[in-house]
Amino acid sequence: MYVKLITMKNLSLLFLSVLLVFSACDKEDEPNHFQIPNEEAADLIATSLAEDGGLQTIFMDAVTVVNEVTSASTGGRQLSCGATDNTTFNYASQTGETPSYQYHYDYGWILNCAEQQPSSVDLNLTYDGAMESPDFTFTFEGTSGFTVTEIMEPVLVINGNHNRASAYHVMSDGQQYSGSHTFAYTLTEIKISKETSSIVSGAAAVQLSGTTNRGVYTVNATITYNGDGTATATINGQVYGIDISTGTINNG
Repeated sequence: MYVKLITMKNLSLLFLSVLLVFSACDKEDEPNHFQIPNEEAADLIATSLAEDGGLQTIFMDAVTVVNEVTSASTGGRQLSCGATDNTTFNYASQTGETPSYQYHYDYGWILNCAEQQPSSVDLNLTYDGAMESPDFTFTFEGTSGFTVTEIMEPVLVINGNHNRASAYHVMSDGQQYSGSHTFAYTLTEIKISKETSSIVSGAAAVQLSGTTNRGVYTVNATITYNGDGTATATINGQVYGIDISTGTINNG
């Protein structure tokens, strides 16, 4: 099962969120440390969790990999303890499509056993990509390290870390804005249905850091998955609902 990473709807939401933390002032030689409003941070975190291009896409790919690894035979490969390999996902726009994009995800994996029975899969992901149009360029890269347990059960359990770094250059209303942001996630007991790739429950801590024309900022948040296609993000004591499918906040 392969998915198209970024829809035009989510793309517009992503760059709207980026522009929210910009101002037209000139960038100073020394970075100015500032605090972005909680809702702006929630917007950015929501896009990073989204089904199209965010953490949910990686979860969906991880389910695909684990399902293949735990199959009795996949492409002639018999299931065996200690088996290792790589599974890659490549996504690219059609010729002439705007924006154009190209992404590469490489999942290295190892099958672990307990008492000669499959018990877990270690996933180590490296990924990168780029997107551009006449109005913007956007690049990203990152790594993830997951341990997936309960691999022979209907619901997988994921623990580990997810890191993403992005850089962007946007032209809007005669102004040019450049910057970057990073997400560092710690994932705890993320339970995912093997059949639907939907998240049943789980939690995460995230640190969002960014550099914009206004300066630099850092935000810490906690995420709780609700099991119904939504999550909640708590930022400085304020709680925001997030629609995972669209990567948008639905209250503030």
